Amino acid sequence: YHIKEEEKKEMMKELLKKIPMIHFVGRYVQMFFCFIWSEHVEILYECNRYIRKKISKEDMDIKRIQEFKGKYKGQRCFVVATGPSLTVEDLNTLHKNNEVVFSMNTIVKAFEKTEFRPTFYCIQDKEVYLKNKDKICCYQLPYILIGRANVPLKRVRIEKKELPIDKNVYMYRLNAIYHWTQVVYGNTKKQLRFSFDCAEEVFDGSTIAYSVLQLATYMGFKEIYLLGADCDYSGAVSHFDGTKAKTSAANGEIFIKSYQAAKKNLENSDVKIYNATRGGKLEVFPRVEFDELFHK
Repeated sequence: YHIKEEEKKEMMKELLKKIPMIHFVGRYVQMFFCFIWSEHVEILYECNRYIRKKISKEDMDIKRIQEFKGKYKGQRCFVVATGPSLTVEDLNTLHKNNEVVFSMNTIVKAFEKTEFRPTFYCIQDKEVYLKNKDKICCYQLPYILIGRANVPLKRVRIEKKELPIDKNVYMYRLNAIYHWTQVVYGNTKKQLRFSFDCAEEVFDGSTIAYSVLQLATYMGFKEIYLLGADCDYSGAVSHFDGTKAKTSAANGEIFIKSYQAAKKNLENSDVKIYNATRGGKLEVFPRVEFDELFHK
């Protein structure tokens, strides 16, 4: 039978209600593992590092990211998210001024309307990647950076065999432990880590923009401007292309916590982050007017 995933979940819930003991035991087993994961995430992190050193077979692929270390020292860049405030005119402005741009995920949907192409196209969510793989392979992109999660689940981790065959594709090791602590287990008290050595690992902070900030810092950028980072999922649409994400309104608050973690981790560095997004709920960084950034 061809049953949708949502229907399977509902059927399972109904089954568990009819068998109280299974539901009771399962509930407490889940609570136990939630406690272990969320309260002892540091121990799990160190165990993960130890195991990875023993069994990792892809270090050479991951280490290729070292080519970018400090390459753009002292320069500025733009991190373009896909919030509803983003416009094609914004992308055209970045293209016209030859800015170094990081962008992500569904930004490929805008390529039919503009000559803009990000310098670095980043993606780490497997579901989003598979949905947009054809478009990613269709367009000539300078660099493609793909995060490969450190959790051994095929539904989560982008496998090497699924990557486009291109010399400009780079992988980075995505440490998802803290993401699972925040999103899956609801523990937002743990301080997110921020990687200054992206050839070793990049920490997932619930939004890919958090990973991109680590990559931009690793490459030496000193001025980083966020654009389209609305962090607002309460409206009729949540993406620049007019679509509504499955993400709940509460996730916008989780994303803001990730940006707060980035600010805290960078407070003793000379890296400055500004928010050039029009509107939205992100007030962590100083706001600047996007159009004024290009006045000579």
